[in-house]
Amino acid sequence: MPRQKKFFSSFYRIFTKIIAVFFIILFIHSFPFFPLFKKSAQVVHYQEYINGEENIGSDRWKIKEGAQTLEEINNIEQAILAEVKPELQKKGKDLQKNQELEKAKEKLDEAQKEHTKRKEIHEKEEEKYKKLLPKNPDSFSPEEKKINDDYGIAKSYEKSAEKYRQEELKKVREKTIENIKSELKRAELAITDLNIEFTDNETWEKRPLHRSILLDPIRFFLIQPLQLTSRQCGITNLPYGIFWDLLLKVLIIRLLLNWISYPPKLANLDFKSREKSEPTDLASLEEEREIAKQQLETMKQFLFNFAMSILLIGAFSLHPFAFDRSNEFFSKNQATFFWGILYLVIFFFSQFIATLNYQKISIGNYFRKSWLLVIVGLLIYVAFYSQIGRFGDYLFALLSEVINILINLVKMAYRRSKPPKKEKVKWERKKVWNYRSYNH
Repeated sequence: MPRQKKFFSSFYRIFTKIIAVFFIILFIHSFPFFPLFKKSAQVVHYQEYINGEENIGSDRWKIKEGAQTLEEINNIEQAILAEVKPELQKKGKDLQKNQELEKAKEKLDEAQKEHTKRKEIHEKEEEKYKKLLPKNPDSFSPEEKKINDDYGIAKSYEKSAEKYRQEELKKVREKTIENIKSELKRAELAITDLNIEFTDNETWEKRPLHRSILLDPIRFFLIQPLQLTSRQCGITNLPYGIFWDLLLKVLIIRLLLNWISYPPKLANLDFKSREKSEPTDLASLEEEREIAKQQLETMKQFLFNFAMSILLIGAFSLHPFAFDRSNEFFSKNQATFFWGILYLVIFFFSQFIATLNYQKISIGNYFRKSWLLVIVGLLIYVAFYSQIGRFGDYLFALLSEVINILINLVKMAYRRSKPPKKEKVKWERKKVWNYRSYNH
């Protein structure tokens, strides 16, 4: 039995480290020389695309210009609804035909045809007019005057047709976005559930499985399973569903992070200069080596924990598919400084509780020994959280540290209530029995 227990314990440790190494590979993939989030973020900006905005998406993979024609709007709408339809059919439903939207599209189609026609006439008249430019308008012959008048009329008609087209285009944009939102809601989906990309041919298509794994592994292996879990639990249908979605995801990520990270150690992470003296004997030399070895090991574990935290908390929360940021919960918030300071306070308290879970240490001694952690916390604040103005992102960060505190409090309560190991008692009894047998 002890051998089996030892085997399972060793297997568990090895399996944990394999998972950790796997996430480290994902972390390496997120460096600048790898195409992280390559073109994966575009569909979450479907509203900006339909509204025809410019420079849509991430800094690395931007869409220069959104939809300007009915054909481009139809392309993204059909790509999204094609993914929504199977989910509706599972619920015994089908896509609803929006009559108002169809009529608006018909008017836009007519407006586009009229504008195209007027534009062609304008271009022809412009070619004739350019030949008259060297001449003085006062010296125009009757025929030249007619060319000049026809050009002015054609230009006016083309401008009027374009204005009408833009008015109808605006109506179609609004109704298309409303229709997509409505169908997503009926299918109980968020736009972040859809795996659609903007291709090099400037069309919207479903991304194949192999491209999902190669181009955005963090989304495939981490974000999509969490998204699926949230959807299967029916969280999005609850009041304030986005809050419960945040809570569920941060809870799972924190449990995963606590599982694959090393326990925090500060006892040997004290780099204050000690009095240098020559070792008097072999024992003192061995002690110095052991201290240096422990400090190096502690530093390695700290850097490993920090890397895992950056991946699971930082890379996850920064990913455009992590949350449905079209929700009002992610509206801009101006209290950046306040939320940043609040996060720092909870972050340091969370790390202190995590350390206290494994060793008794005062707050003063904790901060004296964890100066490196303080610097890391400040750098995170300056480099990341000071650039965020959305309440939902701040809430995710705060919930992350609060969950970490609760997890460690539960661990502390479990350790205190845990009875002494039976194996030790048995070993002591065996020792006494051997002693008595020897004497007899």
